[in-house]
Amino acid sequence: MPDIDLTPHGAFDSGVSRLHAVLRNSEGRVTIMDLGSSNGTYVDGTRLEPERENSLSHGSIISLGKLKIQFLLQK
Repeated sequence: MPDIDLTPHGAFDSGVSRLHAVLRNSEGRVTIMDLGSSNGTYVDGTRLEPERENSLSHGSIISLGKLKIQFLLQK
């Protein structure tokens, strides 16, 4: 079972893989890494290289397949 279940948001039909990406929060820096997903992970329209961490900024748009999520950082 994934840590974040996106099934209620139509993830399967949107092309989200079971293990699509990972988010990490370390020392106030939040990163995302694609886990070799079939349909790719995008941040603000740029496709991420698999297995490489990328920083997220407040307001970034994350695309997992066709599913779009806005990243909002709470203070």
